[in-house]
Amino acid sequence: MDKTVTLISKSTFLQGDVSAKTIIVEGSVAGNVKATSSILIKKDGRVEGNIQAPKIYFEKGGRHKGGIYLDDSEDILSEQANVKQLEYKSSDDVKTKNEKPKAQPVSDSPKNKLW
Repeated sequence: MDKTVTLISKSTFLQGDVSAKTIIVEGSVAGNVKATSSILIKKDGRVEGNIQAPKIYFEKGGRHKGGIYLDDSEDILSEQANVKQLEYKSSDDVKTKNEKPKAQPVSDSPKNKLW
């Protein structure tokens, strides 16, 4: 692992895995992102793949599709039993007592796509 900050700049599309001490994503990554210190996905950042670090931050607007692992172990696959995985719930998932459930879209319309 590198001991530097790795920046995926706004105009960059990277296909492959990224490993470093600290990673900042302003562009797009199609692959796993692993840091020994922290990962920051900025407002225009996109990651499609697993992200793993002891500290993970998202700016409003940053997007991610894949697993989130808060851990500093060496290998996601071999250490998966010891990793904590988070489950994201949107504000639509939280219902008040008197609120009726909202209909969920089923189509693959463009507004439902990550990219």
